[in-house]
Amino acid sequence: MSLKMVRLFLLIWLCAVPSWGQVKVQVLLDQNQFLPGEAVPVKVRIINHSGQTLKFDPSSNWLRISLQAEDSFIVEQTGEVPATGHFELPPSKMATKGVDIEPYFTLSRPGRYAVVATVRIQEWNQTITSEPAKFDLIGGTKLWERAFGVPNSAQPDGSPEVRKYLLQQANHLRTQIQLYVRITDASEGRTYCVVPIGPIVSFSEPKALLDKDSNLHLLYQSGPRVSTYFAIDPYGKVLTHEMIEYSASRPRLVPAEDGSITVQGGIRMPHAPEESGSQESTKPKNDEG
Repeated sequence: MSLKMVRLFLLIWLCAVPSWGQVKVQVLLDQNQFLPGEAVPVKVRIINHSGQTLKFDPSSNWLRISLQAEDSFIVEQTGEVPATGHFELPPSKMATKGVDIEPYFTLSRPGRYAVVATVRIQEWNQTITSEPAKFDLIGGTKLWERAFGVPNSAQPDGSPEVRKYLLQQANHLRTQIQLYVRITDASEGRTYCVVPIGPIVSFSEPKALLDKDSNLHLLYQSGPRVSTYFAIDPYGKVLTHEMIEYSASRPRLVPAEDGSITVQGGIRMPHAPEESGSQESTKPKNDEG
């Protein structure tokens, strides 16, 4: 066969076979450091330049997430990361799927991890794998802890369920100190949730009190002449999040005789934050790009 015929055959073959090289998969992380038990939100982005409309259906198991520790430690996978939602991805479009992978892997050992997404294109019977996105699992410094009984949660023997609030801080990239609230069982062997609170100034001494319903009230200095106040229930739900500017008096936590906790002093600043610690898996959507 002549060289000209070989080139012609190769050109016909390339035109006849779908080019999965024109479909790109990326893993995106909003941050690169997490505490054990903290939600690890991962975004999987699919970019379609194949010239064909791609169809994704949960029944086809089109998404697979794998996780590996860099020190060759085997990460236990406790379940398959769900690929929810049916959608079509037209040419020259991209779709992004957001999911928290923490419930599906045992992430308790500090170290460096790499997460990889593999997307299956059912029409072509081909899979496309992303480049690894890396993050660090870090330990935090314990600042405060308090055991408490969970309301209306009596055990079979009639005793109350006991949990523990832990206030921890961690240095992110050695440039910023982040504050966290961890809720565990009494022995700290099981973590129910980790609530990211936010940055804290290095000289701040956070104040924490529990009210009659075992809700945690936390007040700390988050900036020059600014304090941040959180109220969190025993299940990790943020009840209140306020920023308070110093006035003639510094803000402080004040317990009342009825067992409630209030903040006195300072001036409330206009603020509409998203609830910390809430991680929601979003359905895939088409984005212009």
